Amino acid sequence: MKILYLVRHGEALDDVENLYGGSADHEPTEKSLKDAASFAETFKEKGIEIVIASPYLRAKNPATIIAQKLGVSLDFENDLREKNRYGALSGMTKEAAREKYPELVKKIESFQDIEGAEKEDDFVKRVKGAFEKIWQRKEKTKLVLTHMGVIRAGLGFQGGVIHIDHYGWVKTAKNDGKWEILESSGLKYL
Repeated sequence: MKILYLVRHGEALDDVENLYGGSADHEPTEKSLKDAASFAETFKEKGIEIVIASPYLRAKNPATIIAQKLGVSLDFENDLREKNRYGALSGMTKEAAREKYPELVKKIESFQDIEGAEKEDDFVKRVKGAFEKIWQRKEKTKLVLTHMGVIRAGLGFQGGVIHIDHYGWVKTAKNDGKWEILESSGLKYL
């Protein structure tokens, strides 16, 4: 049976500096890099054959540490990048965005698409395509380090998952063409 461990990246600068993230390529914090090394230790016995990550720095840099600690190869999948939900607001402080673009902030807070943002249908299609491509790879047990939005979209919000902690993970397999959650850590449900 093939297994995918879907793992959310650790803390990034947008988390600690109150910035809009999304498609902004924020660096991971020092805490995230230390946590990546600790996380890898907990996964040493899971038979991971490859780490595949989003190309964004907040996933890429910790993935490099995890792959090195596990002694496996590392690959990047462009379609694992987070949704560009914030358009022109990506990378701005939330306070500056509220002052400069109050209408856009209001739309974002009510989960409406804004100009320059990726449409939800396009995002889900992109992510599901990436998951399928990764699933087809020859390795039986893969660790995918990506973003919360990517994991939720790829699993179709299965089980009412609304939040995934930093380095929270989901062990998944496919059963009759549908993703199945076998085990998880750091998920919060509705």
